[in-house]
Amino acid sequence: MSDIVSNFATIRAQIAEACDRAGRSVASARLVAVSKTKPAEAVTAALTTGQTLFGESRVQEARDKIPLVNDARAHWHLIGPLQKNKVKYAVNLFEMIHSVDSVELAQAIGARMPEAAPMSILIQVNVGREPQKSGFLPEDLPEALRRMADAPGVRSKD
Repeated sequence: MSDIVSNFATIRAQIAEACDRAGRSVASARLVAVSKTKPAEAVTAALTTGQTLFGESRVQEARDKIPLVNDARAHWHLIGPLQKNKVKYAVNLFEMIHSVDSVELAQAIGARMPEAAPMSILIQVNVGREPQKSGFLPEDLPEALRRMADAPGVRSKD
């Protein structure tokens, strides 16, 4: 686990250098540590370095791992694709869902969230128009965003 500590120190130094070159505050950058396929012990070790934001791409894996970590400092994001039949689990596990690729998925997420505590979502856009990738086509985005804005229980994150 000492590799985890030294790796985070290296990554944070690289982030600080990149922010400095870009004229940005290092506080404006957030590191999402991808914890998929890693054991709960690795997440716990990362927490000791001050890392608090973790990304999982499999709902079932997160459902097993998050209770083992059981640390209020840990914040969890779903970073992979989400199937509609797993929304009911995802909304109870994650603080944010990345890669929402359809209005129907956003509505399914919103339907499970109280309006007073909406789920933050990030919209996936297929700017390369690659047929093997999901996401909204750029020209479809304004209408999709309008429809999602009317859906209670979700909010997009700036």
